[in-house]
Amino acid sequence: AVGGAMAGQLGFPSFAALLASPAEQPVLLLVDNCEHVVDDVARLVETLLARCPDLRVIATSRETLGVPGEFLFVVPPLPLDEAVELFLDRMSAGGAVPPPVDGWRATVAEICARLDGLPLAVELAAARARHLDLAEMVDRLDQRFDLLVDGPRTAQPRQRTLRAVVDWSYDLLD
Repeated sequence: AVGGAMAGQLGFPSFAALLASPAEQPVLLLVDNCEHVVDDVARLVETLLARCPDLRVIATSRETLGVPGEFLFVVPPLPLDEAVELFLDRMSAGGAVPPPVDGWRATVAEICARLDGLPLAVELAAARARHLDLAEMVDRLDQRFDLLVDGPRTAQPRQRTLRAVVDWSYDLLD
């Protein structure tokens, strides 16, 4: 199923047709969010790499693929200034505006720091800025699982609330 989906996204009728197609130039394949099918993706990537020497693969996952030649790059939390900019960008995209009070940027920085610069947590907090005063948000961050619940309806269910993403990550553990 994963091979067929991968081939279809690349414009091939089947995984076998993808394997039979010679690459005319170096190819970069991005396989995003593959932890829930990591075993299948690992087998497919290993097969592709064995047949296509000019292929490079970027796979995003909470688990390594475990294929020969794999290089692990751990994505760190956002630096504070970037987390603040993300918060402000998402806050304004959601229709909220910074409050006309001194120190509001420091309050946003405190929110981002207390959320450890995690992009999804910062985005969820920014979405709450439409409904909550920033100082009130800071006061309620100790109950962040109850506070950060307004993710986009179009997002994957695991990305709509902070609790959902933590539960989903926990369920991946063996």
